[in-house]
Amino acid sequence: NYAFLELCTDNLVDNQAPDKNGNQYWLDAFSVNDSILFSWGVPNVSDNNDTPENLWKSCYAAINECNVVLNLLSDFDGVLDGNIDTDDERLYCSIKGEALVSRAYHHWLLANVFCMPWAGNERSATLPGVPYMLEPGDPVADHVGRGTLLQTYELIEQDLREGIAELPHNADVYQWPCYHFTTKSAHAFAAKFYLAKRDYIKAKAYATLVFDGAEPELNPIWRATNLYYAADHVTANCGPDNPAVILSIPTYSTWSRRQGGRYGCKDDAAFGTIRGSGPTWSDTHPCFYTMIFYIGSVEYGLMFYANWGELFEYTDKLAGIGYVHMIRNEFTVEETLLVRAEAEIFLNERDAALADLKMWLD
Repeated sequence: NYAFLELCTDNLVDNQAPDKNGNQYWLDAFSVNDSILFSWGVPNVSDNNDTPENLWKSCYAAINECNVVLNLLSDFDGVLDGNIDTDDERLYCSIKGEALVSRAYHHWLLANVFCMPWAGNERSATLPGVPYMLEPGDPVADHVGRGTLLQTYELIEQDLREGIAELPHNADVYQWPCYHFTTKSAHAFAAKFYLAKRDYIKAKAYATLVFDGAEPELNPIWRATNLYYAADHVTANCGPDNPAVILSIPTYSTWSRRQGGRYGCKDDAAFGTIRGSGPTWSDTHPCFYTMIFYIGSVEYGLMFYANWGELFEYTDKLAGIGYVHMIRNEFTVEETLLVRAEAEIFLNERDAALADLKMWLD
Protein backbone atom coordinates (compact mmCIF):
# COMPACT_ATOMS: atom_id res chain seq x y z
CA ASN A 1 0.00 0.00 0.00
CA TYR A 2 3.04 2.34 0.18
CA ALA A 3 2.97 3.54 -3.40
CA PHE A 4 -0.67 4.42 -3.91
CA LEU A 5 -1.07 5.91 -0.42
CA GLU A 6 2.07 8.04 -0.77
CA LEU A 7 0.79 9.40 -4.08
CA CYS A 8 -2.26 10.76 -2.23
CA THR A 9 -0.17 12.73 0.28
CA ASP A 10 1.55 16.10 0.22
CA ASN A 11 4.95 14.35 0.34
CA LEU A 12 5.10 14.41 -3.47
CA VAL A 13 4.72 17.19 -6.01
CA ASP A 14 3.92 17.16 -9.72
CA ASN A 15 7.15 17.79 -11.61
CA GLN A 16 5.17 18.84 -14.67
CA ALA A 17 3.99 21.93 -12.81
CA PRO A 18 6.35 24.91 -13.25
CA ASP A 19 8.66 25.37 -10.26
CA LYS A 20 9.45 28.66 -8.49
CA ASN A 21 11.92 29.59 -11.21
CA GLY A 22 9.49 28.87 -14.02
CA ASN A 23 11.20 25.64 -15.05
CA GLN A 24 8.93 22.85 -16.30
CA TYR A 25 9.92 19.23 -16.93
CA TRP A 26 7.79 17.16 -19.26
CA LEU A 27 8.05 13.84 -17.47
CA ASP A 28 5.77 10.86 -17.87
CA ALA A 29 4.00 9.21 -14.94
CA PHE A 30 5.07 5.64 -14.25
CA SER A 31 1.50 4.44 -14.72
CA VAL A 32 -1.94 5.82 -15.50
CA ASN A 33 -3.00 5.03 -11.95
CA ASP A 34 -0.31 7.29 -10.51
CA SER A 35 -1.88 10.39 -12.06
CA ILE A 36 -5.36 9.31 -11.00
CA LEU A 37 -4.27 8.71 -7.41
CA PHE A 38 -2.22 11.92 -7.23
CA SER A 39 -5.37 13.88 -8.06
CA TRP A 40 -7.46 11.81 -5.58
CA GLY A 41 -9.37 10.12 -8.38
CA VAL A 42 -10.75 6.58 -8.38
CA PRO A 43 -8.29 4.12 -10.02
CA ASN A 44 -10.03 2.43 -12.93
CA VAL A 45 -7.20 0.33 -14.38
CA SER A 46 -5.10 -2.47 -12.92
CA ASP A 47 -1.79 -1.80 -14.62
CA ASN A 48 0.67 -2.77 -11.85
CA ASN A 49 1.03 -4.27 -8.39
CA ASP A 50 0.87 -0.95 -6.55
CA THR A 51 -2.88 -0.38 -6.72
CA PRO A 52 -5.80 -0.50 -4.28
CA GLU A 53 -7.28 -3.36 -6.31
CA ASN A 54 -4.14 -5.44 -5.88
CA LEU A 55 -4.05 -4.72 -2.13
CA TRP A 56 -7.64 -5.98 -1.87
CA LYS A 57 -6.85 -9.15 -3.82
CA SER A 58 -3.55 -9.93 -2.13
CA CYS A 59 -4.87 -9.31 1.40
CA TYR A 60 -7.85 -11.58 0.88
CA ALA A 61 -5.57 -14.19 -0.71
CA ALA A 62 -3.44 -14.09 2.46
CA ILE A 63 -6.57 -14.23 4.64
CA ASN A 64 -7.81 -17.23 2.66
CA GLU A 65 -4.53 -19.07 3.29
CA CYS A 66 -4.82 -18.34 7.01
CA ASN A 67 -8.34 -19.78 7.02
CA VAL A 68 -7.22 -22.91 5.16
CA VAL A 69 -4.44 -23.41 7.71
CA LEU A 70 -6.79 -22.91 10.66
CA ASN A 71 -9.23 -25.45 9.19
CA LEU A 72 -6.43 -27.99 8.78
CA LEU A 73 -5.21 -27.40 12.32
CA SER A 74 -8.68 -28.12 13.67
CA ASP A 75 -7.99 -31.80 12.88
CA PHE A 76 -5.52 -31.78 15.77
CA ASP A 77 -7.87 -30.27 18.34
CA GLY A 78 -8.03 -32.55 21.35
CA VAL A 79 -4.91 -34.44 20.30
CA LEU A 80 -2.46 -31.89 21.65
CA ASP A 81 -3.03 -30.42 25.08
CA GLY A 82 -1.51 -27.02 24.26
CA ASN A 83 1.05 -26.96 27.06
CA ILE A 84 3.85 -26.29 24.58
CA ASP A 85 5.91 -29.04 26.24
CA THR A 86 6.97 -30.80 23.05
CA ASP A 87 8.27 -29.66 19.66
CA ASP A 88 5.02 -30.72 17.99
CA GLU A 89 2.90 -28.76 20.45
CA ARG A 90 5.08 -25.66 20.15
CA LEU A 91 4.93 -25.83 16.36
CA TYR A 92 1.13 -26.32 16.41
CA CYS A 93 0.59 -23.35 18.73
CA SER A 94 3.03 -21.22 16.76
CA ILE A 95 1.32 -21.92 13.42
CA LYS A 96 -2.18 -21.41 14.85
CA GLY A 97 -1.17 -18.20 16.60
CA GLU A 98 0.52 -16.82 13.50
CA ALA A 99 -2.48 -17.66 11.30
CA LEU A 100 -4.85 -15.84 13.67
CA VAL A 101 -2.63 -12.76 13.99
CA SER A 102 -1.95 -12.68 10.25
CA ARG A 103 -5.69 -12.90 9.54
CA ALA A 104 -6.24 -9.98 11.90
CA TYR A 105 -3.40 -8.00 10.36
CA HIS A 106 -4.55 -8.32 6.75
CA HIS A 107 -8.09 -7.27 7.69
CA TRP A 108 -6.46 -4.33 9.52
CA LEU A 109 -4.61 -3.32 6.32
CA LEU A 110 -7.87 -3.44 4.39
CA ALA A 111 -9.74 -1.44 7.03
CA ASN A 112 -7.08 1.28 6.98
CA VAL A 113 -7.49 1.77 3.22
CA PHE A 114 -11.14 1.02 2.51
CA CYS A 115 -12.81 2.31 5.71
CA MET A 116 -13.04 5.53 7.66
CA PRO A 117 -10.77 5.84 10.71
CA TRP A 118 -11.90 4.53 14.08
CA ALA A 119 -14.38 6.97 15.62
CA GLY A 120 -15.35 5.40 18.94
CA ASN A 121 -17.85 2.59 19.55
CA GLU A 122 -21.05 4.54 18.90
CA ARG A 123 -19.96 6.28 15.69
CA SER A 124 -18.01 3.27 14.37
CA ALA A 125 -21.19 1.18 14.66
CA THR A 126 -22.65 3.36 11.85
CA LEU A 127 -19.62 3.25 9.52
CA PRO A 128 -19.03 0.49 6.93
CA GLY A 129 -16.33 -2.08 7.73
CA VAL A 130 -14.70 -4.65 5.46
CA PRO A 131 -15.91 -8.23 4.84
CA TYR A 132 -14.33 -10.31 7.64
CA MET A 133 -13.56 -13.76 6.32
CA LEU A 134 -13.58 -16.52 8.95
CA GLU A 135 -13.73 -19.38 6.43
CA PRO A 136 -11.93 -20.00 3.11
CA GLY A 137 -13.56 -18.23 0.20
CA ASP A 138 -13.88 -14.97 -1.71
CA PRO A 139 -15.76 -12.10 -0.03
CA VAL A 140 -17.31 -10.89 -3.28
CA ALA A 141 -18.19 -14.27 -4.79
CA ASP A 142 -19.57 -15.49 -1.45
CA HIS A 143 -21.57 -12.28 -0.92
CA VAL A 144 -20.04 -11.56 2.47
CA GLY A 145 -21.34 -8.21 3.72
CA ARG A 146 -19.11 -5.42 4.95
CA GLY A 147 -20.68 -5.16 8.37
CA THR A 148 -19.72 -2.13 10.43
CA LEU A 149 -16.34 -0.70 11.34
CA LEU A 150 -17.07 -1.61 14.97
CA GLN A 151 -17.61 -5.25 14.00
CA THR A 152 -14.41 -5.27 11.94
CA TYR A 153 -12.38 -3.91 14.84
CA GLU A 154 -13.99 -6.35 17.29
CA LEU A 155 -13.08 -9.32 15.08
CA ILE A 156 -9.54 -8.00 14.54
CA GLU A 157 -9.13 -7.66 18.31
CA GLN A 158 -10.54 -11.15 18.93
CA ASP A 159 -8.16 -12.78 16.42
CA LEU A 160 -5.24 -10.75 17.72
CA ARG A 161 -5.80 -11.65 21.36
CA GLU A 162 -6.43 -15.34 20.61
CA GLY A 163 -3.37 -15.46 18.37
CA ILE A 164 -1.09 -13.89 20.96
CA ALA A 165 -2.31 -16.45 23.51
CA GLU A 166 -1.32 -19.30 21.16
CA LEU A 167 2.11 -17.99 20.21
CA PRO A 168 5.00 -19.48 22.20
CA HIS A 169 7.22 -17.09 24.14
CA ASN A 170 10.18 -17.61 21.87
CA ALA A 171 10.99 -17.37 18.17
CA ASP A 172 13.18 -20.45 17.73
CA VAL A 173 10.53 -22.29 15.69
CA TYR A 174 11.65 -20.37 12.62
CA GLN A 175 15.10 -19.84 11.12
CA TRP A 176 14.27 -16.21 10.29
CA PRO A 177 11.72 -14.92 12.86
CA CYS A 178 11.51 -11.48 11.25
CA TYR A 179 9.46 -12.97 8.39
CA HIS A 180 6.82 -14.38 10.77
CA PHE A 181 4.37 -13.20 13.37
CA THR A 182 6.03 -14.15 16.62
CA THR A 183 5.09 -13.02 20.12
CA LYS A 184 7.28 -9.93 19.64
CA SER A 185 5.82 -8.84 16.30
CA ALA A 186 2.28 -9.65 17.45
CA HIS A 187 2.81 -7.35 20.44
CA ALA A 188 4.10 -4.63 18.09
CA PHE A 189 0.96 -4.99 15.97
CA ALA A 190 -1.24 -4.90 19.07
CA ALA A 191 0.44 -1.68 20.25
CA LYS A 192 -0.24 0.00 16.92
CA PHE A 193 -3.80 -1.34 16.76
CA TYR A 194 -4.72 -0.07 20.22
CA LEU A 195 -3.09 3.29 19.50
CA ALA A 196 -5.40 3.69 16.49
CA LYS A 197 -8.32 2.56 18.66
CA ARG A 198 -7.32 5.21 21.22
CA ASP A 199 -6.90 2.66 24.00
CA TYR A 200 -3.67 4.23 25.19
CA ILE A 201 -3.21 2.05 28.27
CA LYS A 202 -3.17 -1.13 26.17
CA ALA A 203 -1.06 0.54 23.46
CA LYS A 204 1.65 1.36 25.99
CA ALA A 205 1.41 -2.04 27.67
CA TYR A 206 1.89 -3.99 24.42
CA ALA A 207 4.68 -1.69 23.21
CA THR A 208 6.48 -2.27 26.50
CA LEU A 209 6.10 -6.04 26.09
CA VAL A 210 7.96 -5.79 22.78
CA PHE A 211 11.09 -4.65 24.63
CA ASP A 212 10.69 -7.36 27.30
CA GLY A 213 12.31 -5.25 30.00
CA ALA A 214 15.46 -4.57 27.97
CA GLU A 215 16.75 -1.33 26.48
CA PRO A 216 15.27 -0.96 22.97
CA GLU A 217 17.88 -1.91 20.38
CA LEU A 218 17.56 0.77 17.73
CA ASN A 219 18.58 0.46 14.11
CA PRO A 220 22.41 0.33 13.77
CA ILE A 221 22.11 2.01 10.36
CA TRP A 222 22.13 5.42 12.11
CA ARG A 223 25.64 4.75 13.41
CA ALA A 224 27.00 3.02 10.30
CA THR A 225 29.93 4.68 8.56
CA ASN A 226 30.53 2.17 5.75
CA LEU A 227 27.35 2.54 3.70
CA TYR A 228 28.27 4.31 0.47
CA TYR A 229 25.72 3.10 -2.07
CA ALA A 230 21.94 2.88 -2.14
CA ALA A 231 22.12 -0.92 -2.34
CA ASP A 232 24.17 -0.96 0.88
CA HIS A 233 21.41 0.90 2.69
CA VAL A 234 18.73 -1.47 1.38
CA THR A 235 20.69 -4.52 2.52
CA ALA A 236 21.51 -3.07 5.93
CA ASN A 237 18.04 -1.73 6.62
CA CYS A 238 15.92 -4.57 5.25
CA GLY A 239 18.17 -7.55 6.00
CA PRO A 240 17.05 -10.28 8.42
CA ASP A 241 20.05 -9.59 10.67
CA ASN A 242 18.93 -6.05 11.53
CA PRO A 243 18.03 -6.18 15.25
CA ALA A 244 15.63 -3.24 14.93
CA VAL A 245 13.39 -5.02 12.40
CA ILE A 246 10.52 -6.78 14.14
CA LEU A 247 8.57 -7.92 11.07
CA SER A 248 9.48 -7.82 7.38
CA ILE A 249 7.09 -8.56 4.53
CA PRO A 250 8.49 -9.25 1.03
CA THR A 251 6.24 -7.77 -1.66
CA TYR A 252 6.04 -7.25 -5.39
CA SER A 253 6.38 -3.52 -5.98
CA THR A 254 7.83 -1.06 -8.48
CA TRP A 255 7.55 1.84 -6.03
CA SER A 256 11.28 2.64 -6.14
CA ARG A 257 11.15 3.06 -9.93
CA ARG A 258 8.72 5.94 -9.61
CA GLN A 259 11.24 8.29 -8.02
CA GLY A 260 12.73 10.80 -10.40
CA GLY A 261 9.69 10.76 -12.66
CA ARG A 262 6.64 12.97 -12.84
CA TYR A 263 5.85 12.75 -9.12
CA GLY A 264 8.70 13.29 -6.69
CA CYS A 265 9.75 14.66 -3.33
CA LYS A 266 11.18 18.11 -4.00
CA ASP A 267 10.57 21.80 -3.29
CA ASP A 268 7.92 22.36 -0.59
CA ALA A 269 7.27 18.64 -0.30
CA ALA A 270 10.92 17.96 0.47
CA PHE A 271 11.28 20.87 2.90
CA GLY A 272 8.18 19.70 4.72
CA THR A 273 9.50 16.17 5.16
CA ILE A 274 13.02 14.86 4.60
CA ARG A 275 14.64 18.26 4.15
CA GLY A 276 12.67 19.96 6.88
CA SER A 277 14.10 21.43 10.05
CA GLY A 278 12.71 20.55 13.47
CA PRO A 279 12.95 21.62 17.09
CA THR A 280 16.22 19.73 17.60
CA TRP A 281 17.70 19.47 14.10
CA SER A 282 18.22 21.57 10.99
CA ASP A 283 18.46 21.06 7.21
CA THR A 284 17.67 17.32 7.06
CA HIS A 285 15.44 15.09 9.15
CA PRO A 286 17.70 12.78 11.19
CA CYS A 287 15.99 9.68 9.78
CA PHE A 288 17.32 10.61 6.33
CA TYR A 289 20.62 12.26 7.15
CA THR A 290 23.36 10.95 4.77
CA MET A 291 20.78 8.54 3.31
CA ILE A 292 19.25 10.57 0.49
CA PHE A 293 20.14 9.58 -3.06
CA TYR A 294 19.27 11.54 -6.16
CA ILE A 295 17.55 9.79 -9.03
CA GLY A 296 18.05 11.13 -12.54
CA SER A 297 18.40 14.86 -12.14
CA VAL A 298 18.33 16.71 -8.82
CA GLU A 299 15.40 18.79 -10.02
CA TYR A 300 13.16 15.79 -10.56
CA GLY A 301 12.79 14.74 -6.96
CA LEU A 302 14.66 12.78 -4.35
CA MET A 303 15.01 9.08 -3.73
CA PHE A 304 15.47 8.13 -0.07
CA TYR A 305 16.65 4.55 -0.11
CA ALA A 306 17.30 3.99 3.57
CA ASN A 307 13.77 2.83 4.35
CA TRP A 308 13.12 0.72 1.29
CA GLY A 309 14.53 -0.17 -2.09
CA GLU A 310 14.28 -2.59 -4.98
CA LEU A 311 15.47 -6.17 -4.80
CA PHE A 312 15.33 -7.78 -8.24
CA GLU A 313 14.70 -11.51 -8.65
CA TYR A 314 15.95 -12.73 -12.02
CA THR A 315 14.02 -15.43 -13.80
CA ASP A 316 16.33 -15.09 -16.82
CA LYS A 317 19.57 -13.19 -16.31
CA LEU A 318 20.52 -13.23 -19.99
CA ALA A 319 17.23 -11.67 -20.96
CA GLY A 320 17.32 -9.37 -17.94
CA ILE A 321 13.80 -10.24 -16.85
CA GLY A 322 12.31 -11.18 -13.50
CA TYR A 323 10.30 -9.85 -10.58
CA VAL A 324 10.67 -6.57 -8.75
CA HIS A 325 10.48 -6.92 -4.96
CA MET A 326 10.47 -4.50 -2.07
CA ILE A 327 10.95 -5.54 1.55
CA ARG A 328 8.51 -3.72 3.84
CA ASN A 329 9.79 -3.27 7.38
CA GLU A 330 6.27 -3.48 8.74
CA PHE A 331 7.17 -3.18 12.42
CA THR A 332 10.41 -1.79 13.82
CA VAL A 333 11.82 -0.97 17.23
CA GLU A 334 11.82 2.75 16.38
CA GLU A 335 8.15 2.79 15.39
CA THR A 336 7.12 0.82 18.49
CA LEU A 337 9.08 3.22 20.67
CA LEU A 338 7.22 6.15 19.08
CA VAL A 339 3.89 4.34 19.51
CA ARG A 340 4.64 4.06 23.23
CA ALA A 341 5.69 7.72 23.42
CA GLU A 342 2.45 8.85 21.75
CA ALA A 343 0.39 6.70 24.12
CA GLU A 344 2.27 8.20 27.07
CA ILE A 345 1.54 11.72 25.82
CA PHE A 346 -2.20 10.98 25.68
CA LEU A 347 -1.95 9.46 29.16
CA ASN A 348 -0.26 12.69 30.31
CA GLU A 349 2.88 10.74 31.28
CA ARG A 350 5.15 13.45 29.92
CA ASP A 351 8.41 12.42 31.59
CA ALA A 352 8.10 8.89 30.21
CA ALA A 353 7.25 10.21 26.74
CA LEU A 354 10.22 12.58 26.77
CA ALA A 355 12.52 9.73 27.81
CA ASP A 356 11.33 7.60 24.88
CA LEU A 357 11.60 10.49 22.40
CA LYS A 358 15.09 11.34 23.63
CA MET A 359 16.15 7.71 23.19
CA TRP A 360 14.94 7.80 19.59
CA LEU A 361 16.46 11.21 18.87
CA ASP A 362 19.85 10.30 20.34
